[in-house]
Amino acid sequence: MIHFCTPEQANLLIRFLLAHIAGDFILQTSVMVKNKRWLSDAMALHILIIFGLTWILSGLWLPALVIALLHWGIDTGKIALCKKYPRYEGAFFAADQLLHGFIILLVWCRQCQLFAQWLPVLMQPFTDYRMSTLLLGYAFIIWPVGHIIRYSLQKIAVDLPDERIAHGGKLIGRFERIIILTFVLLRSYEAIGFLITAKGILRFGEKDRITSEYVLVGTMMSYALSILTGVGINWLLG
Repeated sequence: MIHFCTPEQANLLIRFLLAHIAGDFILQTSVMVKNKRWLSDAMALHILIIFGLTWILSGLWLPALVIALLHWGIDTGKIALCKKYPRYEGAFFAADQLLHGFIILLVWCRQCQLFAQWLPVLMQPFTDYRMSTLLLGYAFIIWPVGHIIRYSLQKIAVDLPDERIAHGGKLIGRFERIIILTFVLLRSYEAIGFLITAKGILRFGEKDRITSEYVLVGTMMSYALSILTGVGINWLLG
């Protein structure tokens, strides 16, 4: 296992991230979001909050200033893109947060002089046996298993009254399999029972037979393949 940083260095990263969450979510009101522009009072206040929180929590004014200024540029770009392509607002929000996180990570690595450690850490999921096995397991249940279930349910899906049911089921299934695999890896098998019960209650009032059959078969396949994958990983990891 590669030790990327010391606890003190990790704590600095945590403080940077806490400042970002507090400034971008907790202290940013809906009015500020609505009125933010390249040069506006709302944007200025938002950037000032980001700078102030980062400086207070980290005690480092220069990294706080760099993070705040780059935050300004990223937010301005997101606002412009959202105006031009409003249908992709969700994707722009995700990209916005990823860029903020990446900037914080870069500033943190520069402050702690950790750039030389990047390559070994990035390669660790592929060079460490345990991490590689876990990565393979999650990748398998998120993507290939989804296709296995979809092809198995093709005959039922043809008769579905609404295609959105199939799309929603795909998204639910991915998160469902991630949760179940995690429970199996942690050997918390009783928690899987609660998950099955909760989903059963949500579907209790479903009256359409075809939809019910589609959901039931898909759920059972999803559970079975996720549990078998988890058991197999536990066996491989001893």
